[in-house]
Amino acid sequence: MAPASTDVLGQTAPVFRDDDDRVLVPGEPLDGTIRPVGDVDTYLFDGAKDQTIRVTLTVTDGNLLPVIELRDAEDEVVAEARLRQHPEPPKVPHLALEATLPADDTFKIVVWGLDRTSGAYTLLMENVE
Repeated sequence: MAPASTDVLGQTAPVFRDDDDRVLVPGEPLDGTIRPVGDVDTYLFDGAKDQTIRVTLTVTDGNLLPVIELRDAEDEVVAEARLRQHPEPPKVPHLALEATLPADDTFKIVVWGLDRTSGAYTLLMENVE
């Protein structure tokens, strides 16, 4: 089980759970939840050099202001997208990250909540032609 969340310099330290490192398959949506505040979800996929992907996150519950990070096998951030505020209802909050992969590698998508937010979401990865 993951350690409890702790505050560090006004930010919540990441909390990793047993549902992390699920495999992302293009075209197959996965549901996730950032709870409690500070929770971090991770997803893995194998990618090829010059492959372009789009990862779309749709908030389905809560006040989540999501951050999506694309990381390489060395855990370096390759690309990032952040939703800084919710749209006015009835629009559904969503966020997309599009990136061209720099190498043949196993990549990680990391999802977390900005500004101590939490909630449920659906994540979808697609190949961009």
